[in-house]
Amino acid sequence: MEPRAPNPEIIRLLVILLFALFVLIRAKLARSSTTASGRTPGKAPQLGDALREAMRKAAEQAEAQQYGQRFEERLPRLREQFEPPPAIKPESSFISSLLLLALLVCLCLLAYRYWAG
Repeated sequence: MEPRAPNPEIIRLLVILLFALFVLIRAKLARSSTTASGRTPGKAPQLGDALREAMRKAAEQAEAQQYGQRFEERLPRLREQFEPPPAIKPESSFISSLLLLALLVCLCLLAYRYWAG
């Protein structure tokens, strides 16, 4: 006696139910975390961005005072000191052509097994 394959409609229904359950649990967790902290999630990144920007400006000002000149004035000289890495050029296109040919052969074999088999 052959084993029966599961009904695709039941599998589809289970996947939809699991997805809906996952979305509801995620929404409930998000709602409970915002009410527990007392703030909305939209305002936190804005505050962090403003704080990050203020810290960056303060660091630039401290660095400019330490060296006696602005950071933007020193940046071109720093770029001249470091040379860019050499460009990577392929040795040969033979290997890539061989790999593409092997991929084509595999696809042809898969298609043959599908239709012949």
